[in-house]
Amino acid sequence: MLDIYKRAEKVIIFDGRALAKTGEVNLQKSLAKGKREFPRLVSILSADNKESLLYTSLKQKAAERVGIPFEAISLPSNLRTLNYIGNLISRLNSDSSVGGLLIQLPFFGNKDDLKVTSLIAPTKDVDCLTPFNLGLIQLGQPNILPATVRAILEILTYANPNSETLQLDKPARRLGEPARRLGGFDQYRSHLAWLAGQNIVVLGSRGMVGAPLTTILSHLGATVTGCHRQTQNLKEICLKADVIISCAGSPGLVKKDMVKSGVIVIDVGTSVVNGRVVGDIDQSVAEVASFITPVPGGVGPLTVVSLLKNFLNLVF
Repeated sequence: MLDIYKRAEKVIIFDGRALAKTGEVNLQKSLAKGKREFPRLVSILSADNKESLLYTSLKQKAAERVGIPFEAISLPSNLRTLNYIGNLISRLNSDSSVGGLLIQLPFFGNKDDLKVTSLIAPTKDVDCLTPFNLGLIQLGQPNILPATVRAILEILTYANPNSETLQLDKPARRLGEPARRLGGFDQYRSHLAWLAGQNIVVLGSRGMVGAPLTTILSHLGATVTGCHRQTQNLKEICLKADVIISCAGSPGLVKKDMVKSGVIVIDVGTSVVNGRVVGDIDQSVAEVASFITPVPGGVGPLTVVSLLKNFLNLVF
C-alpha cells in the first residue's frame, strides 16, 4: 500500500511527494512498454524571471526522469514580442515532433499573456490554457484538465472521509487507450462521488486555478462557494465548509477559528515569507482539520506529475 499519509494526532497530513514519486514510476513503466519514439514537450519562458526558470527546471528534471523529451526555450527581453512569440508558437504548433506546448506564466506579466496562450493549438495545450479547452471545462466535457486542478482532484480521491482505502493509484493509462477517458472526468468521477452535496469553499476562485476548479467541482455535484478579494464575511463562509481549497496566494489567510472541526483542507497557495515557503493555511488549522495538505510538499509535487500525464494524454 502506498504510504501517503502522515498522522499528527487526529489530522491526516497528505504527503504529495510520496504520491508524485509513485506517479513518476508508473509513468516510466508505461513509457517503457510503449517502445516508441516520443515527441517532445516544449516550454517557452521568460529568461528574466527567476521563478519561471526554477519551475521549468523542475518540470524538465521530472520529464527526464520519466523519459519524456523536454525542451526549454528561454527568451530574453529583446525577443519577447507578440510578433516573435506568435511566429514561434505557429512553428511549434505545426511541428509533428512537438507533442505538447506550454507557456510558463507570467510571460509578459500583463493581459498579453492571454493573447500568447490563446495561440497554442488546443491539441498541444498541455496545461489547459487556451480558451477552447477552458470552454470545454465550462460545458463539463474537458479534453484536458489544468495540471494543478488535476493534482487537486487526485488528492481529493484520497481525502474521502467515508473510505479507509486508497482511492486512486493509476496515474498512467494503458498506451493506446483513448485520451479523453483520462483527460476528462472519467478517471475521477467515480472516485469523487462523495463530493456530491458537500459544501466546498474555493478561495481565489477568479484565478487560473480557482476558476476552472470551481466549475469542475460544481459538475461533480458539490455545492461550491467561490471567494475572492471582494468577498465579505469570509470567516462565516469558511465555517460552513466541509472542504476548503485555497489558491489565493495570501499567506496565513485561513486561521483555526475560521474552520469547523473535521474540515478537509487543500492548500494550493505558495508565498515566500522571511525566506520560507508558506501556504494560505495557517498551521493552527491542523489542530482541528481531519485532512490537510502541507506547503511545501502537498499539491506542488503532484502538479508537475499531472502535467506529464496531460502530455501523454495529448500524444496518444
